[in-house]
Amino acid sequence: MEIRKIISLGRSSLVVSLPREWLEFHKLKKGDAISISVRRDGSLVLSPVSLSEKEDRHVEITIGKDEQFASLSRKIIACYLNGYKSIVVKSDGVLSPSQQKGIRKVARMLYLRIMEATSKYMYLEATLDEAKVSLNMSVRRMHSVTYSMCESVVKALEEGTLDVARSVYTLDDDVDHFSFFLMRVLKKATQDPLLAEKLNVDAADCLDYQTLVNKIEHTADCASEIARTYILLHGRGKKMATDVLTLLVDLGKQSLGIYDDAVKAFFSEELGTANLIIDERWPRIQEKSFRISEELINETDPYVGCAICSIQKAMEKIGEYAVDIAEIVIDRSFC
Repeated sequence: MEIRKIISLGRSSLVVSLPREWLEFHKLKKGDAISISVRRDGSLVLSPVSLSEKEDRHVEITIGKDEQFASLSRKIIACYLNGYKSIVVKSDGVLSPSQQKGIRKVARMLYLRIMEATSKYMYLEATLDEAKVSLNMSVRRMHSVTYSMCESVVKALEEGTLDVARSVYTLDDDVDHFSFFLMRVLKKATQDPLLAEKLNVDAADCLDYQTLVNKIEHTADCASEIARTYILLHGRGKKMATDVLTLLVDLGKQSLGIYDDAVKAFFSEELGTANLIIDERWPRIQEKSFRISEELINETDPYVGCAICSIQKAMEKIGEYAVDIAEIVIDRSFC
């Protein structure tokens, strides 16, 4: 860290010189404009006005003619999360029909528009404006969809409605859309002071929001896992014992309850709710889960036993994620 003194210029002006290395790095010269923003902690952030041009960064990805969907999708997602405005996916030969289909699938998931496509390359462009995002509203919507998924899958177990369980898969895609976009926004905000200022967040906020978004996305995955297991169980013509099913439904409702309250506590900064979740409500969920494990001793069908364990674990995980969110609430209260 370099210390510089404030000097007097004229009768009333106070100035401080800028480091030459910083000026050379940003290619600034006399007469160029810089942006000065005051952070919430009182510190100043200086940025070249041209910094916003980084939003138009471009990248090219070259894939092999036999490259599979999983590999090329990871590359596109990585470029998207790193803030590239446009992405060109090129083949060292010709893009196969399956590769083109895979690229289009990823583009839809990331809200990328296909601007141009040939047999050898596809040009993708991010069209959403990160600066116009409301973080709180977007995360609340993501949570709302996830909560609906969990509520639906518990209802499917309780009422035996297979169609409700199947609908959870569609909702999982919506949560993934939110997750990727919000992760892109938050990562860019940590690198771009101008964007962070527009979003009214600092680096610590970005880390907290990233963790929150991650936990919400994992909660949605748990709901999908429960739905998948129930559908497979139903497809085999298997059923769980009534007593175990009742315990599972109760476990699901309790886990969903503390998850919902934990997310609400994040936005309301309700420290009391966070402590209650960790100290009282989470131990009750663990106790309920233990009772289910005890009931498994009486299950003679290994397929049903495995299904119960899978659903039980997913429901308990939802409670664990709620505790993680509650801990964020506590940590933020002492910032």
